[in-house]
Amino acid sequence: PEPHPVNPPTELGRFVATRTSCAQPGYAPRGLFSGPVFVVRDADGVADQVATRLSAFGVEARAVDSVDEGGAQVARIIDLSSLSVANSDEEAIAMQREIFETVRVVARSTEANRLFIAVTDRDAEATHGAWKGGIAGLLRTLSLEVPEVASRFVSIARSSRDAAALAEAIAAEVLTGGVDADIDLDESLVRTAPGFAEARAAKREDLSPVPADTVLIVSGGARGVTASCLEELAKHGRCRFAILGRTDADYAPSWAAGRVMEGDLQQAFIAFEKDAGRMPSPADVRQAVASVAAAIETRHSLEALRARGSEVLYLPCDIKDGGDVAMAVSTVRAHYGRIDGIVHAAGVLADKKIAEKTDAQFASVFDTKVAGLHHLLAATRNDDLKLLCFFGSVAGRAGNPGQADYAMANETLEAVAHAEAAKRPGAR
Repeated sequence: PEPHPVNPPTELGRFVATRTSCAQPGYAPRGLFSGPVFVVRDADGVADQVATRLSAFGVEARAVDSVDEGGAQVARIIDLSSLSVANSDEEAIAMQREIFETVRVVARSTEANRLFIAVTDRDAEATHGAWKGGIAGLLRTLSLEVPEVASRFVSIARSSRDAAALAEAIAAEVLTGGVDADIDLDESLVRTAPGFAEARAAKREDLSPVPADTVLIVSGGARGVTASCLEELAKHGRCRFAILGRTDADYAPSWAAGRVMEGDLQQAFIAFEKDAGRMPSPADVRQAVASVAAAIETRHSLEALRARGSEVLYLPCDIKDGGDVAMAVSTVRAHYGRIDGIVHAAGVLADKKIAEKTDAQFASVFDTKVAGLHHLLAATRNDDLKLLCFFGSVAGRAGNPGQADYAMANETLEAVAHAEAAKRPGAR
């Protein structure tokens, strides 16, 4: 079928993500509503009307403010909380956190016939809406990680519909949507689903170079894939990089002097600790060696960039801390006189299944990308940015077992990128 023009194409290697018309919907699997279904409320009263409509078809549905109201019975949830209009970016981000916690309840349940459906407003480019764009990545991961849960993500165009009209459309999709896991309902309630098609590879001659002396703030430090990408960028022209990272690039303890090999560093640290009357644990040794190795790698990367003619300013910074980011951005602006673009490459992993993932693990992964980007954009709101580059992952578009938080974060970056592109026609 011809692509349905819902979202702009997103290149994924050799493939492009698009939406295509769905087959006719079918009825929900038999037995799916064999127990109580909790409909989490939105701000406009749609959930109460959805529960009423489902009840009319024999479903034991109940609207609730929180799944805590369901006690031990919670195994089937229709979450409409993100259908509410977000009044701020922070509120939109908080909606994602809450939905993850609700999904975790279902993932941990041992009941049969588990269900989780999330319904959200499809207009990701509306004010603040892009910042709840990762919910689809969560549901895609849930469907792969816990296939016994009947999971579905539904985005619906609010348009001018009132609560009753929205409830009617949502209830119809719940009851007759069949097994489609990812559905979009446009202004005419035309159903489309995501798919992948062959993508045309971009030709190097079609890509315009980054102008010389462009000032780029780069999150993610000067190691690994970030460093490799910056070195490649530096090959094609002189840039001014302001790199924000967690590593202390100046860390060079006396015991590590002249040593770079892991074994040598381990022996030197153990000897140093013993001379001081301490017996380091294996964890202490690993941490000390890792810190030195990270500092060495960072210094080498910075030297490589400078050797190619680029200017480099390195600033230790916790990207998850808004105050830290604001201070670093002010330093960059004072040092270079302007800021031309952002390369947001920061990212960490803490792979665990949804049922096992802790709040701290979720926050570490999700906040590094999502809160980090939010802090960067907030701190540069008055700068004339001409380039925005966010490092994403196919995990957001396809889901990936063990990486629900990572999938959510990357799909959020995807939505924010489209929203920012729409607001900044002169940028790229």
